[in-house]
Amino acid sequence: MGKIFVSYRRDDSRALAVAGLVAQLRGHLGEDRVFIDNDLPPGERYPDELRAELDASDVVVAVIHHRWATDFAADRPTDWVRYELSTALRQGKAVFPVLLQGAPQPRRGDVPADVAEVTSLQSTPLRSASYEEDIATLAAAIDIASAPPDLALTVADRTADQPRLPWRTTALRATCWGVLFAVLALRLATAPGRPTWQALMTAAYITLLPMIAITAYTFVLLLAGQRLDAATRRYQERSLKTSARYGWPLYALYGLLLIVIWTALPSPELPWASTPIKVLLTGLVVIGFGYLVQHQVRQVSKLDNDWPPPVTPDTLTFRRAASRLHAKLTANPRTRIDAGLRRQAESVYLALAEVRAELGERARRSRRGWFAAADHENFLPFTVVGLLGEIVLLTVAGLVIRLVSGPAALPAVLLGLAVIGGGVMLAALALMACFLSARRRGRRLVDELHEWDEVLRPLVFPGSQDQRTTAG
Repeated sequence: MGKIFVSYRRDDSRALAVAGLVAQLRGHLGEDRVFIDNDLPPGERYPDELRAELDASDVVVAVIHHRWATDFAADRPTDWVRYELSTALRQGKAVFPVLLQGAPQPRRGDVPADVAEVTSLQSTPLRSASYEEDIATLAAAIDIASAPPDLALTVADRTADQPRLPWRTTALRATCWGVLFAVLALRLATAPGRPTWQALMTAAYITLLPMIAITAYTFVLLLAGQRLDAATRRYQERSLKTSARYGWPLYALYGLLLIVIWTALPSPELPWASTPIKVLLTGLVVIGFGYLVQHQVRQVSKLDNDWPPPVTPDTLTFRRAASRLHAKLTANPRTRIDAGLRRQAESVYLALAEVRAELGERARRSRRGWFAAADHENFLPFTVVGLLGEIVLLTVAGLVIRLVSGPAALPAVLLGLAVIGGGVMLAALALMACFLSARRRGRRLVDELHEWDEVLRPLVFPGSQDQRTTAG
């Protein structure tokens, strides 16, 4: 924020009043932002330092006393008040006239032409009956005038977590999961001497097992979603450094779990799958996992360092934004928040309100609208669709091959229909559980942002709470 230069004429009768004005402005705007020439250290060259401080200031406060206009006619080697004001006007600085001790507004014709513009500016009278209010009004106006014009503000991005092509995204992710499980199922179903159609249908039957497990898991999430979301909130509201300090056991457990799963996967018994190849694949998996971790660290670091922070419907993003805004406004309760920070805080607050409205709309979406949006935070809906497609394709392919090779036995057809029916039923249950979880979670996030609103509003708009209490 810019500095404020106080321009005044030295006089013992006004020294106390000027000192009081400077002390009040420093209390409102900050000790280091308000300059007055008696701050110059002994031995400094007065003209050089005065010019440097004036050039470095964005705002000039012109202290006007009763004989302010007539004092310009006095014979003096250098009229520093005239120099300060004419320089400020010529350089386009903001000038705030202050009428001290009941001084009248000066007239344009009573002052030199190069400072006459000061008489046309709106003055702030400092009245004994409303001294504190007058100073607060003056400080607020100075704060706004000294804020940089290119101040960075936060604008909510309500669609940042949504894919640009939702249907293509759903199809691609579902296909990837379906192919992955199909390869594993065919690996287990293929055996020497077993017909192709039977291997395909067996693979479809095997795929029902992960479908059952995933369906059960979706209902677990439905029942335990509130507790899981509360635990996630505690970690996401913390900085990266704090989260790593308290959450490293959980991260170590995730890494150990990945190692166990990787080593437990069946390895294909092929001639080329030698030890060097397995070591290479393991190295690629480790590199890929390390890249994902690094990407996540960079993302959280950006959220911790950028100010003002971005705000999107993504939980990590808006939780870090709300937490950082609260920390910024409560870091030092005795320090006044300047206009620049206030404007940035307001922009973050309003962006959080927009995100709250967006999440409220999402929580009211229909099943079709929820699935079509493809903005699911977890992989379960895509996995379920991929598994269902795999079950149907493997079963149909097996029955077609059986019919081409000869008449299909009725038990094989019935079994195929039962497998497809079971897959459809499980997929419907899993998607229903995912939809209900998403809707309940959306409502919880809206309530969470309402809680943040109650905490942040009095900090961002200090007078709003008093007005609401008075109105009530």
